Amino acid sequence: MKNKYFTMIVIVVPVIMLFCFEAYIYSIKDKSALINSVISVRESNVNCLIMGDSHTEQSFRGNIKECVNLSVGGATIPMIADAIYSVEKNNDLKLVVIPLDPHNFSEYRLNNYTTMYKDIATQNKLLLTIPILKKIAINKIKSSLREKEIEKGWIDYSSQERQESLDGRLKKHLKIQKFESTNYSKIYKELVKYLINKDIKVYLVRTPVIPEYEKKIFEYIGYDRWKKYVNSFTLIGANYIDYKFLEFNYKNNSMFENQDHLNKEGAKIFSKIFSKNFIDDKHNY
Repeated sequence: MKNKYFTMIVIVVPVIMLFCFEAYIYSIKDKSALINSVISVRESNVNCLIMGDSHTEQSFRGNIKECVNLSVGGATIPMIADAIYSVEKNNDLKLVVIPLDPHNFSEYRLNNYTTMYKDIATQNKLLLTIPILKKIAINKIKSSLREKEIEKGWIDYSSQERQESLDGRLKKHLKIQKFESTNYSKIYKELVKYLINKDIKVYLVRTPVIPEYEKKIFEYIGYDRWKKYVNSFTLIGANYIDYKFLEFNYKNNSMFENQDHLNKEGAKIFSKIFSKNFIDDKHNY
């Protein structure tokens, strides 16, 4: 009888341990990949940094060779600030490109803060001493960095699909708080002031969206109200770059993956225009 229990323990315990390890790796793989990317940049010599959410992630797509793009989908303002503070501590930053869009203050963003970048300057890379476990972890981390395959772009959607997609996105993005007085707004202004006091140029960018999306957003919050809020940033020295005032054909559906994200071709063109206007050939920022 004892042998039976011993055999069960020998079989069951390792299975449970492997299951727990697998669950742990899945839970931290994205966080580890993102943290490691920030650490790798922190340890290099970076002069120009792009940090934001999926909008800056996809609008620039690494096409500005002079800049490192650490943007990650769903990033909130505190996450953006945490990452920038970490990179700035160990690099001679000259320029920081960050987003300033109404959706940054949507209700779901204000309730979705994670401390994955908090105090990252003191964190170390994932280290697993057991070779086979380390191999499993690394493979899972690499898989999280693979670029997703886009089956079709905005131009390929039917009218009904476009409307459904637009309505779904606006349902999330239109739940905007009083952004002028949110804690996130305070955090962002403190970040901008900090960077400017360090003689680092700050570009606040509103990335391209389709006209129908933009219209609904500003019908809800008021364009004059948003303009006044933007001015509060420019008054402390930031540069606000609105895609509508660049030579970018944002009315062309073939440029978009969906209602508020550029596809690869759109990102290539937008990045080129941005670089042409704001980053010269000598990389003077």
